[in-house]
Amino acid sequence: MSTAGAAYVRDARGVRDAMIALIEQAERSIVLQMYLFAANGHLSLVRPRAEAARHAGVVADALIARQRRSPAMPIVVVLDSNTPDDPALVVTPSTLIAARLREAGVVVLTANLFHNRFDRGRWFPVAARLHHRQAQIPAERWVEAQHRWQVIHNVEDHRKNLVIDEGARALVTSHNLIDVAHDWHENAFIVVGAAARTVFAQAQEALARALEIPQRLEARPRQRVCELAAAPGGAGDGRGEDGGDDGGDAAVLASEEIRPRFEAVIDAAGPGAELDLATAYFSDLRVWHRLVAAAGRGAHVRVLVDDLVALPLPRLHAAVVRGLANRAVLDAARTTHVPGLELRVFHSAAGAMMHLKTLIRRGPDPVVIGGQCNATPNSFNGAWTETDVEVTSPAVVAAASAHVDWLWTHPASRALPPPGPWFGPQRRLAAAALAGFALVGLAP
Repeated sequence: MSTAGAAYVRDARGVRDAMIALIEQAERSIVLQMYLFAANGHLSLVRPRAEAARHAGVVADALIARQRRSPAMPIVVVLDSNTPDDPALVVTPSTLIAARLREAGVVVLTANLFHNRFDRGRWFPVAARLHHRQAQIPAERWVEAQHRWQVIHNVEDHRKNLVIDEGARALVTSHNLIDVAHDWHENAFIVVGAAARTVFAQAQEALARALEIPQRLEARPRQRVCELAAAPGGAGDGRGEDGGDDGGDAAVLASEEIRPRFEAVIDAAGPGAELDLATAYFSDLRVWHRLVAAAGRGAHVRVLVDDLVALPLPRLHAAVVRGLANRAVLDAARTTHVPGLELRVFHSAAGAMMHLKTLIRRGPDPVVIGGQCNATPNSFNGAWTETDVEVTSPAVVAAASAHVDWLWTHPASRALPPPGPWFGPQRRLAAAALAGFALVGLAP
């Protein structure tokens, strides 16, 4: 891990170990924002994976050990309500990681999703109106209630960030801390300087917003969260005052800020440039058409998506996700024939999912954008809360490029098959199904 600039981390174990290293280095505070933080069998929808290694608990152990060694240090974990809080509602009931953390003195908060983009006028079903009746829900039932509400509105706090010492260092990753993902193909970016302070500013906002909804907090832990949310340190847009950077050619992007930069990087790719997009989920046709246009200008464009088979879901959910999540882009790719444009699918049935969300442009002005943002409308439009980093450091771009090159040539990465004899009817049926999901707010 470098002491200055930005650093690139690859694979799930590398991300986990980088988190533990930052936890050990912290001197004043630790804030972890995590979409999913669960041991094998400790999710309500994701099925246990037989060969899963103990993974999430290793990070939990590090947080607990650090809290016990430094009881005065505020350590806060902010979880999306897709991470269950009731052991009776998970596949394998037992003590949850959140309960272990709380028992050790680590503050565990539920992310407030009411600041995300959603239809505030929706009234059916009753669970869709939680934002109008939140005062009626006790703290011990809040996670379950908000989870039902967020599924209906398709909103999530999808962030997976770790920041220490009020922005001294920060890690932004694609990786959920769940045992089933212990060997997934992931990455992370470690940043310092203004970029890290911006991640901390985002964390402070999340802390302040979390206190607006019911939380299982005693007075003293609540005071610690308030103090951390108001602490100096988080500021700026990830770049220095002169427009340059003070810590590794890195800028931090949040939610709606990501699409403009994503598209600008693609649109600036001219003849001879190389564009790589590796994303587990890709349903944004607007981005797809920009990639096609870049290839038409003479850029070499490679797109790698996952087939989502490694995500262990119940049979019906699995069929919907695997059949529809990436369907619009894959169908468009099957009928697009532009020189220099290639799309491959990473077949993850062996268990290791290609879970990156990374865009790279190689050439005269190399850049990489990566973090949590899938190439989907909901990740770009604020329905899902995301953090990405944009890095121009040649070393980081080279490391990310080498990682994607390795995945591109991996035996599991295969060319998209051409349209079959039933392609037309299947495409129309898929489009109708996607339109139906969109009508109820569940577009991928």
